[in-house]
Amino acid sequence: MSRAISNHEWRHCLALAVGAKLLDVDVSRVVVSIVVTSTEGQVTVEYGDPVGNMDDRAISERLASLGAAGPIAALPGPDAIGLLRAGAWDELGRRAGLSEADLALLARLGDGAAVQVAKVVLGVLELEDHLRLSGTEKAAKALRDLSNAGVGDDIPLNELVPAEHVERAVAAAEIQFSTVMG
Repeated sequence: MSRAISNHEWRHCLALAVGAKLLDVDVSRVVVSIVVTSTEGQVTVEYGDPVGNMDDRAISERLASLGAAGPIAALPGPDAIGLLRAGAWDELGRRAGLSEADLALLARLGDGAAVQVAKVVLGVLELEDHLRLSGTEKAAKALRDLSNAGVGDDIPLNELVPAEHVERAVAAAEIQFSTVMG
């Protein structure tokens, strides 16, 4: 079960990287904290100083909302897009294994949530395609190892997901978006 959990959490990390690019924020200021156990997982994100700076807090919250969409990429593409178009958030959450907290974060996206989530999901799919299965499995295992070693706090996101891969993935996702959601 911990493999499935770490894959789920890895997709949250990929979605955070895609979200940072879509929001055009300085990814070097984004840190994540990761916990993966045999029964549950969690990824939290902070941008800059979310306690002392309200702008940084707003960006952190927006990133968290976009990052919640990552595990939707595990669904077959037509299913995910169909559910997004229909606004079937509960069904989407159930099929993707999203927590109530993930669903609440997605709800914060407000109007246009389906568009934003579709772009993030397409970006995650592009990143996974680039990494291939072996790379995704290795990254997910690395998350488990970091968490088990107790060093899963305040990891720079750009060290987990290199920016050059994210840029290519987001560019490809933008092209795909017009085809699948157009």
